[in-house]
Amino acid sequence: MPKNVWEEFSKGNYVGFEYDKLGNKKIIKVDIDAARMGGANAVSNKNMAKLAASLGHFKYTKLLKNVNLSNVTYVYGKKDEQVGRLTKNEIDFLKSKKVKLFIGEGTHGETVDSFIKVSLDYLIDPKIAYIL
Repeated sequence: MPKNVWEEFSKGNYVGFEYDKLGNKKIIKVDIDAARMGGANAVSNKNMAKLAASLGHFKYTKLLKNVNLSNVTYVYGKKDEQVGRLTKNEIDFLKSKKVKLFIGEGTHGETVDSFIKVSLDYLIDPKIAYIL
């Protein structure tokens, strides 16, 4: 998670990502409904943002550099408005760790919806998966 994103979350604010036609990413403020964090009221909404910040400020490429990730499957969308798409360095890291990587063309929800079956198919028979 980029520093300017987790810093906003740590204040209880919600931000997301927006992409132009060329795929360039811009960080924007979003309301709680757009963030879909699942809080039941204003207090829990702020706390959910703070919890997300506590997870997002770690640099997992450093924390996991000596961990075997070959059993991990990772799915993300190129236009993910909630967590943002992966950077080239993150993709290279995952590839170097032999992570099974599924890349969708859509938003967060579109990618989840479109890759649930593909991911399950992969778990059943790895030969039929679409892996980068």
